[in-house]
This record gives sequence, structure tokens and C-alpha cells, in this order.
Amino acid sequence: MEKYIFAMHIFYFVIMAAAGAWYFYLLSRKFRGVYRYEYVIAIFMGLIADF
Repeated sequence: MEKYIFAMHIFYFVIMAAAGAWYFYLLSRKFRGVYRYEYVIAIFMGLIADF
């Protein structure tokens, strides 16, 4: 049972990190007065903060 919980934790971590990065990527395609590099920073912050 412990392996299952650990595997689900890793799965959740990967999905949430990928979803957050994808969301900011999609936002960066239609930027509204926000510089693109700020979206890149937001993407990396989301990925790094999960660690």
C-alpha cells in the first residue's frame, strides 16, 4: 500500500507541474501587455516550486 501511495504522489506531482507549465505557456501565446519573459519565469517558478 505504501508503494501505491508514493506512486500516486509522484503521479500527482508530475501532472500538476505539467499542467501549470502548460497553462502559463498557453497564456503566453496571447499576452496582453505582459512581456513574454515574465511568462517564462512563471513557467519555471511553477516547475521549481514543486521540488
